[in-house]
Amino acid sequence: MTAPEAQVAVMLEAARPAEMAPLMVDAYGFTDSERRVTELVAKGLSTKQIAGRLHVSSYTVQDHLKSIFAKSGTGSRGDLIARLFLDHYAVSLTSESAADMWW
Repeated sequence: MTAPEAQVAVMLEAARPAEMAPLMVDAYGFTDSERRVTELVAKGLSTKQIAGRLHVSSYTVQDHLKSIFAKSGTGSRGDLIARLFLDHYAVSLTSESAADMWW
């Protein structure tokens, strides 16, 4: 009598935004300071609030934002968040075939 073979199951799922965001900011080459500013922008904090959290001046935050916008090819906070989250998920949001839609 032979021993039963071990069975393996593999489950695949799309990566969540929280898992993808660090990879995307790495791909843009953000510094640690730019990563922290980007995270706080994504949380909706103002320049003044970000400066307070990071213990830097508002001018320093603005300098980081200019660099972040240049590296990511964006021009505003809204564009940045769209680039980091929406652009990378647009395919999955629109990939349903017409036959799969309910209307």
